Amino acid sequence: MPIHRSGRPCWRSRSRDLGRAFACAFACAFAFALAAAATAAAPAALAAQSVTGRIVRATDSAPIMGVVVLLIDADDVARARTLSDMEGRFVVRAPTPGAYRLRTRRIGFTSTTGAPFALRADTTVRLTLDQIPVILPAVTAEERASCSEHVGGGLATAILWEEARTAILAADITIRELDYRFDMMLHSRKMDTRPPPLLIESVFGRVQHEGVQPWTSFPPDTLELRGYVTPTDSGLRYVAPDLTVLLSSYFTRTHCFRVREADATAARRIALEFWPAPTIRRTEIRGVLLFDAATRELRTVEFSYVNLPETVNDTLAGGEIEFAQLTNGAWIIPRWLIRAPIPVRSALGDTVRSAGTAVNTWRSDYRLVPTTSRMRITGGDLLVVRQGADPAVLWSRPTSTLEVNVVSRDGTADLPAPGAAVAFAGSTQQEVTDLKGTVSFPGMVGGDYVVEVSTPYYSAFAFEPEHFRVSFTQEPRRAVQKVRVRTLLELARDACGEKPGHAVLLGSVARPGAVVVGAAVVARIPRGATSNLDEARTARSRTTIDGRYAICEIPTGVEIFLTVVAADGTRVSHSTVIDPGEQVAFLDLAFPVDPVRP
Repeated sequence: MPIHRSGRPCWRSRSRDLGRAFACAFACAFAFALAAAATAAAPAALAAQSVTGRIVRATDSAPIMGVVVLLIDADDVARARTLSDMEGRFVVRAPTPGAYRLRTRRIGFTSTTGAPFALRADTTVRLTLDQIPVILPAVTAEERASCSEHVGGGLATAILWEEARTAILAADITIRELDYRFDMMLHSRKMDTRPPPLLIESVFGRVQHEGVQPWTSFPPDTLELRGYVTPTDSGLRYVAPDLTVLLSSYFTRTHCFRVREADATAARRIALEFWPAPTIRRTEIRGVLLFDAATRELRTVEFSYVNLPETVNDTLAGGEIEFAQLTNGAWIIPRWLIRAPIPVRSALGDTVRSAGTAVNTWRSDYRLVPTTSRMRITGGDLLVVRQGADPAVLWSRPTSTLEVNVVSRDGTADLPAPGAAVAFAGSTQQEVTDLKGTVSFPGMVGGDYVVEVSTPYYSAFAFEPEHFRVSFTQEPRRAVQKVRVRTLLELARDACGEKPGHAVLLGSVARPGAVVVGAAVVARIPRGATSNLDEARTARSRTTIDGRYAICEIPTGVEIFLTVVAADGTRVSHSTVIDPGEQVAFLDLAFPVDPVRP
């Protein structure tokens, strides 16, 4: 999961495309350090011995896919791990010869640990698993109130926690196998949570990832020492658990677990609550694991922060991690997010003197840090999962579609507005409407979006685009939005007003192969252009990022002299006459190959 510093996300990329593809969208830089598990940190030596096997169901010898297979050494440490494929086959490679055991874990099947065997050469085995009925024992009042050190307060609790760890471990193996290809949407939003909630910023981008976990947490021992929320020089840093943390002995040892009563959870879901032991005072997480009631498969982990400073004790802070199984039995995390309040620096800082100069410093006691109503929500959604070079799709997300119809008003009728730019605020994703004034955006995932609609003339007059907000849930749908843009005459009237005998001069400035940005455009209007009492005057503008300019109140019927001065000092001059009766005139200016220099 991402680490948040003062409400800003801090990422660490393991994909060669992730930083490049998403840096243009995020306001902050990406940074990364993946805390890889020792069991998956290094490739096996070429001379290492391997165990090849096949896992079948005891009743009918049918292959079992998605079984977690662990190669356990004499110290009960997993030295290698893998998942069985669709044929029930697996291969684990030992780092060195020695005594090992095979341990299997699979939701809905009895977990097994085999007898020790000496591994001196490649070995082939056949394993059988007994399928067990998906029935949990009744939850007793004693179990609901328990908080055992090792999740031993009740059989139902122990069974569910073991099933959760199996799914988490399988997802961790899938992510670290380096053989899966993920198309994903990464997103970051800033919200003002005061009613009604306001979307302030939305940044997102589609990236490709090749099988390495794209987020990380702090190591478990660091979290146990520092907690999940710690002060920094500029605010607070929020840390969310990754798979390694959830699988660690620290997490099991320091948290209490309890099965929630059936009537207190959603239909067809079993809930396993967790919270830190009462003796813990550092910032921690509490939450709930939701399981499919029919299969006992883990679906979601939801968490929130506890033991926070009183001034930042926000109930919205927390996150969610979803789990899903691929068609080949492997597990993935199709969606995750973290919600972190955006704190501000304390006004209660001390003032010290250094070399005779007063310096304000923030107190290290972060309980003095106030919070705001603003929150940063950051996460990711998988879109498509493939394995290796195989083009077959193992998993895909049902997505929504946004259709935008852009019109402009002609008298009393709305007409299609072709060529209008439709873009998502905070993203490089932009499309142009077709002849029917329509543009479509497929592949939309759940979340809030701000969509901006404009024409090239909006930029020339420095008008903000028209915009609207659209929200999608995880349920796919098709949303249609109609947007009216102002016509050129409306923009000119709104920007310059209406004055008889005058017009708006509009155009662009370019040099060979490029537009000229930030150039000064000066129009010299001669004396007596509209009245003998008029003094000679000038009107000015500056080219926008797309090289356009607009100058108001240019008199018609007289010759106007224009000079364009680029940022490098080169200049070009031109003259023009706007016909009487025109409200908007166009004049595109171009620098020659050898422009005039001062």
